[in-house]
Amino acid sequence: MIIDKNKLKQKNIMLIFLNDSKGKYNMENLRLEKLAEKMRYNGYEVLVCNTKEEAKNEILNMCKNKIIGIGDSHTINDLEILDDIQSVSKELYAMQISKSRENKLKSMMVDLFILSANAVSEESGEMINIDGAGNRVAPSIYGPEEVLFVIGKNKIEKTFMDAYNRVKNYVAPINSKSHDFKNPCVYTGKCENCNSPTRICRTVVIYQKRSYRTPTKIILVNEDLGW
Repeated sequence: MIIDKNKLKQKNIMLIFLNDSKGKYNMENLRLEKLAEKMRYNGYEVLVCNTKEEAKNEILNMCKNKIIGIGDSHTINDLEILDDIQSVSKELYAMQISKSRENKLKSMMVDLFILSANAVSEESGEMINIDGAGNRVAPSIYGPEEVLFVIGKNKIEKTFMDAYNRVKNYVAPINSKSHDFKNPCVYTGKCENCNSPTRICRTVVIYQKRSYRTPTKIILVNEDLGW
């Protein structure tokens, strides 16, 4: 029997990879890199970070000596970066500090506006955000000099419809519950297309391509962030 050493070598390499304790992590990173390519095709500048610490460093570098606005974001909360941004920025208008109308308006006319996305389609690279008042999604389209999305891997769904369903039947109910709203979705765990006065899914924004008047960057993080 003749043994092909090249084939044997390839098999050994494959076995090493499969037995690597970091194999799953490497596959997730590859998944993010493929998604990043699709998002770049959609007009965005995209960076993949392996850890939230790496992402924090990148964000802080972007915030230095700038006027910063931050939408109400559990991703930003999970990064525990607010105090650091406040120390390096020129001014900071964040919903985590004040939800006043004045603060919301000021956060729209800044050097850099930071937010996350509620869901991302792995298939198309499209992002989806849902909002009640609209002050989080409005500046993500127009107003600031630059926009930055920070997105954890838990926000990624296979198809656009999977992403949309995530927003309506997971994000909206859990977000309603966090605000102590008595919306029907809090009790059923899914969208009931209600007419509640505290309904939060009033505006849905689909980011198919980058707004041509707003330079927009995306940081994909290989960790779960926000919901």
